[in-house]
Parts: sequence; C-alpha cells; structure tokens
Amino acid sequence: MTVYLLDPFLIDYSGHCYNYLECVRHALRRRNIEAQIIGNELCNIEIRQHGVRGVFSKSALKPVKHKIRYSITKYLKSIFNPQKYDDAETFKENFKSFMEYTKSNEKDIIFINSLRPGQFLGLALWFQDQDLSKCPKIVLVLHFTSRLKNWSGYIYTKQYREAFDLCKEAHNLNRLIILADTEELISEYRKLGAPSIHLAPIPDFWKVNENPNLEQKQNDNDSTIIISFVGQARRDKGFYLLPTIIKNLNQYISCNKIRFFIQTGPLNKLDYRGLVTIEKLKELNAQIIDASLNACDYYDFIESSDIILLPYVGFPYRSQSSGVFAEALSRGKIIVAPFDTWMGKQLMSFDLKCRKNNHSYSDKSSEIVSNIKEIIENYEINKYKFQIVAKNWRSLNNIENLIDNVLAPYS
Repeated sequence: MTVYLLDPFLIDYSGHCYNYLECVRHALRRRNIEAQIIGNELCNIEIRQHGVRGVFSKSALKPVKHKIRYSITKYLKSIFNPQKYDDAETFKENFKSFMEYTKSNEKDIIFINSLRPGQFLGLALWFQDQDLSKCPKIVLVLHFTSRLKNWSGYIYTKQYREAFDLCKEAHNLNRLIILADTEELISEYRKLGAPSIHLAPIPDFWKVNENPNLEQKQNDNDSTIIISFVGQARRDKGFYLLPTIIKNLNQYISCNKIRFFIQTGPLNKLDYRGLVTIEKLKELNAQIIDASLNACDYYDFIESSDIILLPYVGFPYRSQSSGVFAEALSRGKIIVAPFDTWMGKQLMSFDLKCRKNNHSYSDKSSEIVSNIKEIIENYEINKYKFQIVAKNWRSLNNIENLIDNVLAPYS
C-alpha cells in the first residue's frame, strides 16, 4: 500500500501546503507506510529535493473569476452548466493523468488536501467513469466555503451540490471519505447535500530550527513584547489595516513595550496598494521581512513572537480555518483575531480575550487595537491562559489523530 499526498496548489514553502503534507508523510513513515507527496508541475527545486513530485498542471493554480464584468457570457453559461465553465473538466483530466502516472490501485490511498469547489466537482466527474471496485480509496479534506458575497458564492454552491450528489455512490462503497477542519464548514456542507462528513484535526506541524537566523528578540532578558503578522499582503487577511493598528499603539511602541514584525512574501511590482502599505509600515518602524520563509525559519519566526496578529476580515474566514492560528495556538502563543471569524469564535470558546464589536472593514482596526491593549495591560495573565489552552488544543489537534482519519478506509 502507498499513500499519495496530493495538493495541486503546492509549488514552494509558502502557505501551509508543504508543511501540512510533509507532516503527514513523516507520521505515515513512522508507521512504516510508504507515502509520496504530489504537487504542481511548477514546484521549485527546493521542495523537489525533499521528494515532492510535480504532476498537476499550472492551470490548477488559477482561480476562475466569477464576476459579471469579467464575462457575462461565461457567467450565464456557468449557471446552466458549471462543469464546462469552471476548472472541473481540467481537474478531471489532471487527476486522470495522475492516476496513469502513479498506476495506483484499490490497495492504495489518495489523501487530497484542499480543492476548490470546481476541482472537487472534477474529482466527482472522474468517479463516474471508473469501476469503483478497482479505485483507490480517496480521503479528501475540504477547506473552502461557498458563502461568499459575490457571484462566486452562487457558482460554488452549485458546484458543491452537484459534486456531493455525484459522489454518493463512491462514498457508499467506502471509496471516498470527506473531511473538513471546522464545524462551521461541516454544517454548511451538510446543507449542500454531503452524504457524510467528519471533522479533521488540524495537526501541529512544528519543526525545530537548530540554526535560527530570525532574531526578533535579541536576548532572553529583552522584556519587549513582540507582535507579529505572518501572511500574504491581501485585503481578506487585513494586511492593509496594519499601519492604522500600529499607529494607534504608538504609546506602547515609543516606550519600547511592544515591537512589530511583519512577514509577507515578495510583492508584485504592480501591487501598488501593497507596496504603499509596506512603506507606511517602515515609516512606523515595523520590522519587515518581505520574503518567503522555509519551514524552519517560519516556525522560528512564530516561536520568537509573543503575540500573533490575525486581523482577518474576509467573509470566508467566518467559517474557514487558519493554519497560522492553529500553529500559534498549539505553541501557547497569544492570538488576536476579530470576533466574527472562525479564529475569534475559537478564542471565545476557550474564554480568551476577543472583544465583540460590530465594526465595518474600515473601522475593524479599532477592534484589533482594543484587544491588543487589553492583552498588554494584563500580559502575564493572558500568556498563562493561552499556555493552558494550548495543552487542550494539542490533545485534539495532532498528527496522530489526523493519520487515523487518513487510514480510516482500512479501519
């Protein structure tokens, strides 16, 4: 038996694609189970050197635009036939090529971490052409919501409904197990017709860097509280709110009580708003790391932080999880996130600081600033609370629990 670990978006160390699958591969090999990671054909030399095979075409990386101004004709076609409009057919052909490449059979398991709704529909279409008794067993983790405030929400809903309907036979024959990593997503998928769906633990993929080269704190006696943001320069991640947040905390910065570190990947030269935001952050004396981090440097960055700032404001994050949140919480780091996100709900469930406000996007920074001030004023107490919660979090969200889900077809 071989377990194939698939992620069509995997091209480098950025995000959580590689860390997630490497963690699963390592845990499977500890159980003497052969595991291979399959990514996108554009995956770079660094992760190829770690045994990643690039199979999926680069078309898998491109999300389809579902906006009327993008194409009225394509949008209207998508209403009546979402299979031909989206990347469903493309992914179906990609997956067919993967099967031919690996020659996997009914004894193998294919673990897929993250598919867009259209790609999930493509997988469901692939099932229709197969002799299910000879198919490998597929474990699929879904991460994306359909509840979006634009045309994509309508298309995603339609795709999910059709995919769940087409997958019922494969599910009934134990050839497909569907997982999601938040209760909110599970509830949503069930309403869309999911035959059966289970909660996937979010594993702690922590790695220790023996030679750290990111030193937020100069020495162990440094009492300055390090507040860090890590992620892409995107609106839904609240990146553009950072200058306002930092400016409103200047009273703590000026007396060296807190210090900000901002890590984001290299920006496109055409990303004017992102570049302007970076310049504003530099003027506010925030430390900028505008480069992707490998696994060890990323974890060292989190470990060297005292507070992790997640000012997420995008509608999807009301039900979607955050890998940064899971990794930081598992290490007992203090986390600041808006109340109306999945992360905020988790903090509230643990009775941790998360002020409930109803701010618009333009004023969401006020909620974040208020939470940070409360935490700073009672820092040691809050630090202790998060460390206690971390133990409970790790007892449920760990790699062994996830592996039990992956191997569920044989249990």
